[in-house]
Amino acid sequence: MKHFWLIIAVFFSVGAMAQSTVIPGFVGGLHQGGNLITETVDFPADVSNFSQVLMEVSLDCPAGGCDPWDRFANLSIEVGGQTIEIGRYVTPYGNDWCSWTIDVSEYRHLLTGTKTISSKIDTWENGWLVNTEFEFVPGTPDYEFVHVQNLWVDDNFEYGDTVFFSINLPEIVVPIPDNAEEVIMRVVNTGHGQGNTDNAAEFSQKTHAVHVNGSEVATHFLWKSDCESNPCSPQGGTWQFDRAGWCPGQGVTPFDVDLTNDITPGQSATLDYVLEPFFNECSPWNLACVVPTTCAECTYNSNGHTEPHYKMAIQLIIKSSTPLDIVSVTELAEADGTRVYPNPSNGTFNFEMAHADFYQVAVTDVAGRLVTNTSFNGQFHQLDLLNQQPGLYFVVAKSASRTYSKKLMIQK
Repeated sequence: MKHFWLIIAVFFSVGAMAQSTVIPGFVGGLHQGGNLITETVDFPADVSNFSQVLMEVSLDCPAGGCDPWDRFANLSIEVGGQTIEIGRYVTPYGNDWCSWTIDVSEYRHLLTGTKTISSKIDTWENGWLVNTEFEFVPGTPDYEFVHVQNLWVDDNFEYGDTVFFSINLPEIVVPIPDNAEEVIMRVVNTGHGQGNTDNAAEFSQKTHAVHVNGSEVATHFLWKSDCESNPCSPQGGTWQFDRAGWCPGQGVTPFDVDLTNDITPGQSATLDYVLEPFFNECSPWNLACVVPTTCAECTYNSNGHTEPHYKMAIQLIIKSSTPLDIVSVTELAEADGTRVYPNPSNGTFNFEMAHADFYQVAVTDVAGRLVTNTSFNGQFHQLDLLNQQPGLYFVVAKSASRTYSKKLMIQK
């Protein structure tokens, strides 16, 4: 009998050792009359013995009731001055409950120590109470060291106004550590706005592409075709209609592209997310739009919806079993004598290129949004960013045979 109880004791002891660690995040966080709230969370100090992290998200109604509309929502973590999206979902359409389990294991190394997390819901009517829990599951991770960085982030990327606005995202040059063992581009992209040409972008099927070093390596068919089988049902309105990458009351599944065989560790890779060409004829920027021949209205649509746009959070995830040496853009930029000066400056930067050539120049902010693009021919160019706010920016100057990247700092 004594051995029996000893076996039982050992069984429960091993079971206790294997239990998950659950960390609360938001507890009844109120979204009402605004759309962004934050919370400070004490995560485990050491996550090396956890193989998986699951984020449980649920919604409740505040006093006065829930927002009846399907709203864009995401959760992010603040790390090193960057806001990294770790999960996205859409609130239900005319339903007062929903919950989701989002696998955030790729962000395990960020969920350590004391961190600030943020919750965003585009709600202005009634509201929501958001609850989150992080379940750390014991085990040995496939890769102990993981680095995540934003590539392109934009909550309102206008799609189709090509008369005056480019729909081309700037290429980004990324140094790849020489011990990188797996490299993933994670694409989270959802289409919004309707009533435009092709009923874009919410109800428009488009196929975009991932390029590495100028070559297409994957295509991304941006469409969610199972909205009618949503476990968060029944709902109201058009919840059963398929959409561009999302459904009301569902979590958004990332589109992960394995770039491991398309890059060379120890070298830089030029990355691009290429949007399918699209021209919105119903835009006020389309000077040839005629009512009602071209469109019912030439102000995007006739029913009060917004312009077609994408909400994008595209990241690069680099994994290794040994510590990663992440090379900054600044360290990469001037290996052959190319100079950008003064830097920092008040907004005027001089380019002195090592080689005379025709260069396309794109400047983005820290969120990956295009600030300006231009071109020049030769070795010298003066870039004018005097109208930009102080802060950090990234510039890429690319010719047919070479690409230069540089961090720019505006100080006023």
